[in-house]
Amino acid sequence: MSQSALSHTIRGLEERLGIRLLSRTTRRVAPTEAGQRLVQSIGPRFDEIDAELRALGELREKPAGTVRITTTHYVAEAILWPKLVTFLPR
Repeated sequence: MSQSALSHTIRGLEERLGIRLLSRTTRRVAPTEAGQRLVQSIGPRFDEIDAELRALGELREKPAGTVRITTTHYVAEAILWPKLVTFLPR
């Protein structure tokens, strides 16, 4: 995210909340008391969100869902069923 986009996002949040989160001068930017309180409150949750997003990403590597096969009775019995039976829980 660019610095400009981040600045606009923070300003939008400040407007939405009706409170200043950052004290800005030409030389520095620092959190206000409200900004510091918000960081302390939600900051630890960013680690939780990041961990959950990584866990969801791992699911992408695992195939899941329903496979529907249209075939004749003979092919199902003679070829498919013997192969699929190895995947069934015992």
